[in-house]
Amino acid sequence: PNATDHQGRSVLHVAATYGLPGVLSAVINSGVQVNVEARDFEGLTPLHTAILALNVAMHPPDLCSRVLSTQARDRLACVQMLLHMGADHTSQEIKSNKTVLHLAVQAANPTLVQLLLELPRGDLRAFVNMKAHGNTALHMAAAPPPGP
Repeated sequence: PNATDHQGRSVLHVAATYGLPGVLSAVINSGVQVNVEARDFEGLTPLHTAILALNVAMHPPDLCSRVLSTQARDRLACVQMLLHMGADHTSQEIKSNKTVLHLAVQAANPTLVQLLLELPRGDLRAFVNMKAHGNTALHMAAAPPPGP
């Protein structure tokens, strides 16, 4: 389960990318030790990959509907399962130093921001104040959207 493909992605990365909670469940139920903090060649953990995939599935957000698409639900389940497996939500990308909270804010994904802020473990203040290139997630949320 810790083997990687030509991009350095483990089975957890691939399952997270494609929203395959059944694969994650099989890994959990196998009892085999897997590295939930493994980095691919881009410096992303499976949790970063799951967050990025969920952001794509939920963009543009359908503000009129509270029902998530099947794809978004599966990807959200992957995020939750990785967190349950012990994935570190404070882990930062290698290239940009962004945490998963930065990625959720950057994608204007309130569902994910809420989920991350309500996690029961860790120091919330330290998590919220982590910086990526000098900016906290709040700085990113307050910044004007990029122009044309």
